[in-house]
Amino acid sequence: MLDLSEFLVAVADGRIVDAHDFAALRRASGPTEAAGIWAYTLALIHVHAGAHGKAEDLAELAVRQLEWRDSTGLVGCARALSATTAALVGDVDLARTRLAELPAASLQDVKTVLQRAEVLAWLDVSAGRREEAAQRLRAAVEQALAQEHDVLAAITATIAIRIGMPNAVFDVLKKSTSERSSEIFTAVCQAADAASREDHAVAVSLTSRLRAAGLDAFALHLCSVAAAQSSDAMIRRRTLLVCAELNESASADPALRQSQTKTLRVGLLSRRELEIAHLAARRIRSRHIAEQLGVSVRTVENRLGNIYRKLEVNGREELAALEVKSP
Repeated sequence: MLDLSEFLVAVADGRIVDAHDFAALRRASGPTEAAGIWAYTLALIHVHAGAHGKAEDLAELAVRQLEWRDSTGLVGCARALSATTAALVGDVDLARTRLAELPAASLQDVKTVLQRAEVLAWLDVSAGRREEAAQRLRAAVEQALAQEHDVLAAITATIAIRIGMPNAVFDVLKKSTSERSSEIFTAVCQAADAASREDHAVAVSLTSRLRAAGLDAFALHLCSVAAAQSSDAMIRRRTLLVCAELNESASADPALRQSQTKTLRVGLLSRRELEIAHLAARRIRSRHIAEQLGVSVRTVENRLGNIYRKLEVNGREELAALEVKSP
């Protein structure tokens, strides 16, 4: 339990890399009876990073291991998480089957309540019922906040924002904000506020903090919306760059598949273009970039031409200015 508390502190502080490494180490070297706990925590991390395939495998493993030994009462949460991953990869029937397998007793645990609300919300969205999805999420977030589970409530609240319903949760989060609020709760609350006001500049400025907290899929959603809707050229350029960085891991987000415009998809940099863009933004000469990547100078120059065109910039100086910084 002390190990799990340490993991949760890292999550609350917005240190997802530390939390991931801690969970991975405990899973690899800890006692066998605790393996299910760490498989579950890693699955949860991957879900919100947008890596749904990895999350699905780990969630299924967590269920099997926790059914064998569950000292912390997490098996219900793991089953609900497994249902969520099924919904996210588009297997609606499997998601509903897994939900039906949830024991009634597990719904006394607010963690299971939140996870169940998430999977039902994704199922509602897939059926075109966003309002119903938002109300489910709001009710679960309110219940979690009433029991002082601020971090978990904030994470579930991001789903409402990702489905385009930030107002459903912002007022609830705002009421619970205090000087003692965790980093992840504060960042999500600010993001909900920005999304509700369609303040794309603020939303994008929060990207670094959200990514540090492991909410890559949420950060990608905010940037995708900003790139598609903002009239500010600089914001669009910055968001295209961030979307390219996040797209590899979080592109499976079903909400993003609906919200990404054709312009945004075409404007995204490829993995190699992104690599060259970062090097060029550091004012590294094309010849040195070519040597570092093992390609010709001509290839680098051609790639840079594509990068400048996609991001609507004129050179390395403007490319460097696109770096997204936290407020």
